[in-house]
Amino acid sequence: VGLRISQCRNEEAAAALRRVVVQVGEAVDSGAPDQLPSHEFRTTTAKLLLEVGEADAAADVLTQLILEDEDSPEVRYLAALSLVRAEDTETAVQHVNWYRDQLTKPNCDESLREWEDSFVQVEEELAA
Repeated sequence: VGLRISQCRNEEAAAALRRVVVQVGEAVDSGAPDQLPSHEFRTTTAKLLLEVGEADAAADVLTQLILEDEDSPEVRYLAALSLVRAEDTETAVQHVNWYRDQLTKPNCDESLREWEDSFVQVEEELAA
């Protein structure tokens, strides 16, 4: 897929990624967690989907990842970004608000602050 993107063959890359999304969906639907690709693989798939303009599919993948681990700032950021691009601003705002809420908690992990610029980018896209 990465090679197709680098060769500007986005249509082919998008088609291959959509097939991956279908396979991941089938694994989710089967209820067999051992059949799911790794969290990292699915996160990378979502990033590639965003890169080829498949925001809706990326949002679907990321929504499933959030169900598995709701505390990942990377997945929340990518979900917010994909939802903005898929024109679901209401849900995108929910992810930004989740991030902002995490920062106000007394036991906030300082590593969350590394995501500030990323979430600001989403806020800027929301405001545009």
